[in-house]
Amino acid sequence: MEQLSGLFEFTLDLLSEKHTITSKDLLGERMTITADLPDDTKRYFNGVVTQFAHTGGDLRLSSYRVTLRPWLWFLTRVADCRIFQDKAAPDIILSVFRDLGFSDFTNSLSKTYPSRDYCVQYRETDFDFVSRLMEAEGIYYYFTHEDGKHTLVLADGVGAHSTAPGYAKVPYYPPDDADRREADCLEDWSVSTEIRSGKYTHTDFDFTAPRSRLLSEKPSALPKARTDLEIYDYPGGYDVGQGGARLAGVRIEELESQYELYHGHGDVRGIGAGRLFTLTGHPVSALYDQQYLIVASSYSAQSAEFVSGAPSGDAFICSIVATKSSLPFRPARATPRPIVRGPQTAMVVGKAGEEIWTDSYGRVKVQFHWDRLGKKDETSSCWLRVSQLWAGEKWGAMFLPRIGQEVIVDFLEGDPDRPIVTGRVYNGTSMPPYALPANQTQSTIKSNSSKGGGGSNEIRFEDKKGSEEVYMHAQKDFNTVVENDDTLKVLHDQTISIKNNRTETVEEGNETVTIKQGKRAITVSQGDNSTTVSQGNESLTVTAGNYTISVNAGKISVTAAQAIELTVGGSSVKIEPAQITLSSVMIKVAGSAQTQVSGAMVQVSADGMLQLKGGLTMIG
Repeated sequence: MEQLSGLFEFTLDLLSEKHTITSKDLLGERMTITADLPDDTKRYFNGVVTQFAHTGGDLRLSSYRVTLRPWLWFLTRVADCRIFQDKAAPDIILSVFRDLGFSDFTNSLSKTYPSRDYCVQYRETDFDFVSRLMEAEGIYYYFTHEDGKHTLVLADGVGAHSTAPGYAKVPYYPPDDADRREADCLEDWSVSTEIRSGKYTHTDFDFTAPRSRLLSEKPSALPKARTDLEIYDYPGGYDVGQGGARLAGVRIEELESQYELYHGHGDVRGIGAGRLFTLTGHPVSALYDQQYLIVASSYSAQSAEFVSGAPSGDAFICSIVATKSSLPFRPARATPRPIVRGPQTAMVVGKAGEEIWTDSYGRVKVQFHWDRLGKKDETSSCWLRVSQLWAGEKWGAMFLPRIGQEVIVDFLEGDPDRPIVTGRVYNGTSMPPYALPANQTQSTIKSNSSKGGGGSNEIRFEDKKGSEEVYMHAQKDFNTVVENDDTLKVLHDQTISIKNNRTETVEEGNETVTIKQGKRAITVSQGDNSTTVSQGNESLTVTAGNYTISVNAGKISVTAAQAIELTVGGSSVKIEPAQITLSSVMIKVAGSAQTQVSGAMVQVSADGMLQLKGGLTMIG
């Protein structure tokens, strides 16, 4: 049995006069079966012996059974977890072949395939991995056989196929037409048709263009296609740059490939899966005499050399399944994509010498624990988006995981190709900021200065009963901007300690300091105290109590451009630029030793009595 996009399998029942053949002799070896063709040429069936059994025998002959499969079968015996980046699907597929040392393949692809930024083989065999890549892209394969060798052919169109030598045309003869029958013909031919979905539609989401509509649809071109029988799917596996039209076309061709299948039976020895041929001689030639592509074939052959009582000559029977060569063949998506069942953790990585490695979207790169090929650097993974507390348009929260931190990674729809960081965790190397459980009542957001560490910004909450505290620490500057009102209410004491300078500016409005009960003290231990009113008045009112100014060393200097006036009740002293006026019911000037009044002109007058009195009074 052989088929497009399938591993061929040939089971051979063998007889031998040698009774000592064991699996060591054949298992893993290549074996070729030869079929003689009518034109004296040969057809070969080559494969690797993957199963061997000694099934019995007699004194003359021993019987054996072997199974031949292609070298591609060995990929079912290899499973891996690895990452491919910036490679198209065909390049990935061929690299898997080469990594296992296989070179018997031919690349007959005619189409161009987009590069995949990130493609993961996750806990699956190499065969399943390459199979699902081919199925997703509409690529298929078949095998050609030579003496001692078989070759895998990658195909995506009819141009990758050819007719077998001598079998470009295959005649049809009904079973009852033995008189005209030739060797190598088809004696049975039938067709089956099935209603298929008539439209394929899918969509996806590209976070770099979240408002873009990525919906893409493709109706079937088959006769009487029912476009109301639509398949709609998400996600489509593409972004804005790739577009979904190409993949929608592949999907509808996949559905159309199973629309109409032709079944043939006969003794044609030279044709098989992957070959083209034209049927001739069918009674309904207008419908059936055309070119076909064989998509599957099976064979039954027997050599009469050692079979007692068998008719002379060898018997060969083949059955084929074919489609019209004008209809593109696409393999069914039969290989399931691996699903990551739940989140994983990974380590944040980046460029050597950096502590933070990110892009304009705040994405990071990681090294998965299962990735044995990653170099723990900026090439270890694709960029992973990071879940944040809040994410708006130029607003939200932003905490970037740093190199060396352990993060929780989830996968969109379980797809290993679509990882996303959803959280962060501490571990034995990265421990919490404060020892636990000793500080279990503390909740904190504490950063680390970069590069090099040694400092931090922090907001910490202490919830220990009786010791509740909110602690804030800025490693360097602390800036607060309030667009409107700022209200601070302290129900007990407030202490502000400033090492260097403090500047308060009220740009427009007033400043009011109210002490309802208690006192206010301003102490300048060393230096000056200066108050400047550039424009306006300064007023100090003591409603009840005293106002005292003491200068223990130095002087008091009061300067005014117009006047200085001191008033107590009805008495006042007014100092003006040209005069000093003392006004009171009684003015007393007393000097304990001497009182001297002098001036260019001194005038003393009294409306009533003027009395000058002294131990010695001198006038003039």
